[in-house]
Amino acid sequence: MHRRSQLSQGRFAVTPTVGWQEEEYRALGVPFEKRGKLLDEHLEIWHKVWAETGSSYSGDHYSFDEIYFEPKPWTPMGPEIWIAGDKLHPAALRRIAKYGNAFAPLSMLSNDDMARINEAMTEAGRDPTTLSFVGFIQGEFKSPTGPADIDQALKSVPKQVEHGSTTFLFKPDQFVNSPDELEDLCKYVVSSLKAIG
Repeated sequence: MHRRSQLSQGRFAVTPTVGWQEEEYRALGVPFEKRGKLLDEHLEIWHKVWAETGSSYSGDHYSFDEIYFEPKPWTPMGPEIWIAGDKLHPAALRRIAKYGNAFAPLSMLSNDDMARINEAMTEAGRDPTTLSFVGFIQGEFKSPTGPADIDQALKSVPKQVEHGSTTFLFKPDQFVNSPDELEDLCKYVVSSLKAIG
């Protein structure tokens, strides 16, 4: 991960989430019910090793002494953390306030959600205006074999912009049949977003 951050000169972002599929955790032998606590320790550990040389940590699930993580990320505190989640539940809010550079909700945020975020960020000693919001361009498949319609997917963008989204994530493979189409697709999406914004 740190090599990607160095190569991208800080453009690399990490989007940690607990996930929803219990089978994935079972396949790895990780208790599904502990996924939130594990993620909290991951976030603590990442920030320690990104910032310190010779880091030690002792938690409920992980412990180590004198770990060296080199080279350090491009940005002093490590890559940006984009907290993702299906909604603004208490754990997501806590992680946003403490670590988040951006929030990527899978559903639209209400005015109450925004007020809760502003309050939590302020209480954590952080400026709420520094938090970015990430939107999604999601494909809707009308055929079991063909790609989704990118123009249809882009129709959701203006409303997300109204709700504060300034960055958008999408999976290009949802909208193409061949890797040869990727470059043209990406150029089209970028130009469409510029026209909207």
